Amino acid sequence: MKTNIKRLSLIIIILLFGYSCSKKVDIDLPDDNPKLVVNSFFTKDSVFKILVSHTLPVTQSGYPIIDNAQVELFKNNQFIENLHYENGFYKSNYKATDNNRYQLKIKAEGYE
Repeated sequence: MKTNIKRLSLIIIILLFGYSCSKKVDIDLPDDNPKLVVNSFFTKDSVFKILVSHTLPVTQSGYPIIDNAQVELFKNNQFIENLHYENGFYKSNYKATDNNRYQLKIKAEGYE
C-alpha cells in the first residue's frame, strides 16, 4: 500500500512538471529567397557525384532537388566538363586524381 502511494505521488509530480513546461511561442520568421545547396563527396579514382538542391523556410520540410542546373567541373582552374543529370545527381565522366584542386561552378535559373 505504501509503495502504491509513492508511485502515485511520483506520477502526479511528473505530470505536473511535464504539463507546466510547455508553452507555445509564435515567432515571425522572414521567408528569405531560396539559396542553392551543393552536396558532394568524391574520392581518388571515382567520378564526381553532385546533389544540387535549395534551402527551405524552417516552417517547411522536404528536400527540393534542382534538376535543371548547369554544373561545371574545373581542375586546377581549367575547365574539364559539364556534368550531366541522372537519377537525382549531377555526374561526371572524369575521375578525381591526387594532388589537384577541384572546383564546381553551379548556375540555376532563379538563384544568385
